[in-house]
Amino acid sequence: MQNTLWPEATKLYGHGNDIIALAASSDGTILASSCRAANNMDAHIILWHTTTWHKVDVLAKHRLTVTQMAFSPDDEYLLSVSRDRTWTVFKKKAAENSTGFTYEVCDFSNKKDTMHARVIWSCAWLPDSHHFVTASRDKTVAVWGHTEAAWVKQAFLSESNEVTAVAVSRNIDKETDGVLVATGLVSGDINIRVYSPSEMVFGEVLQIFHKHQSMVRRLQFKPSVEHSNHFVLASCADDKRVHLYEIET
Repeated sequence: MQNTLWPEATKLYGHGNDIIALAASSDGTILASSCRAANNMDAHIILWHTTTWHKVDVLAKHRLTVTQMAFSPDDEYLLSVSRDRTWTVFKKKAAENSTGFTYEVCDFSNKKDTMHARVIWSCAWLPDSHHFVTASRDKTVAVWGHTEAAWVKQAFLSESNEVTAVAVSRNIDKETDGVLVATGLVSGDINIRVYSPSEMVFGEVLQIFHKHQSMVRRLQFKPSVEHSNHFVLASCADDKRVHLYEIET
């Protein structure tokens, strides 16, 4: 314990089953957690304050395990996706009887309009905080955009295999709204495409040759405040490997 780089600071109790997903707000003040759930009683999301480590709120909407969560870059929204084949967007609001804030349900999909026929494994926000991406076991990837009335589907993509992870980069340059969208597949393949929210179309696929030997579990682009044609993508998979890819656009 005395020789570890990150000694344990505290334990957080609140979930009844194994922790499945975590997400932190961009400013680092809020942590969201979810656990394995076979019913709506366990499918809630707990918000924790990272200074006091007290519970901020409990968000209930899904009926099965929340597989991934993501705060929007401006922290106005919290996105969650679930094994129940739906996504939910929570919007920031002032907390009752408190000077802090919490999140409440803003919009959500149902099985009829979600466009995903199987488990939604992964999600990610675009840099503008007005679009997000969902990836599913049904081999599809969808981009959703914010309108005055609701969040609506703006683009749809079919992959060759089950999609288990997705990540979105910063804007490629200052002049356009194009971003890189990386998808990880159950086969270990990773595909990268350029996506433009204004044109609502995906570009041609770039397949990474140094692929994993089994299911890709998570993808993440390296954060950067500078605009350049250089990107770094990290991936991890069930083959017990972590890969770092340098991408030039």
